Amino acid sequence: TVVPLAVGRPRSIAAVEAALASEEKFLGCITVRADVNTSTQDASSAHLYQVGTLAIIKRMERIESTMHIIAQGTERMKVLEFTQEEPFIRARVEILPELEVVDQEEVEATRRNVQSMVQEALALMPGVPPEVRVAMLGNVEPIRLAYFLGSILNLGVEQEQKMLEANTADELLRLAHTYLARELEIYLLAGSILE
Repeated sequence: TVVPLAVGRPRSIAAVEAALASEEKFLGCITVRADVNTSTQDASSAHLYQVGTLAIIKRMERIESTMHIIAQGTERMKVLEFTQEEPFIRARVEILPELEVVDQEEVEATRRNVQSMVQEALALMPGVPPEVRVAMLGNVEPIRLAYFLGSILNLGVEQEQKMLEANTADELLRLAHTYLARELEIYLLAGSILE
């Protein structure tokens, strides 16, 4: 998934600058645990989950004291060891293997159910950009569809992390289905309240 990110903390800016100075432009993106309050202090390696996404920085723009980057997630990664805290957090990581499909029929059935719910949700959300509609309604590979949903739904840190840490395509699609069904129910309830 390609996502825009705003980077404003000094350590995060230092990490982006180090990535931009490298040939590959790789940046590890790891979420801070939900129980950690980072509004008053920077997160340390002890505050981070162990599984994240390896991303390539596609574009960067500075606006005042903030960097705005476009990053494309390429692979899931797991931290083996944090090796540095300053001037930015650095770690040795391993690339996690591609998700395997255990039950092809279940994955296909879940994908179809998810796409049906996506159509229903898009009908309730008139402000969704056309390119997102095309991406969601096309014949998208199931794993990409699930990760895309995880990136656009407002699931919360713990649910998004569960999706990222899923060990099989089957588990990932089941989580995406469960979370999308809940979000759709919220949209439907909100719509009926407004009527």
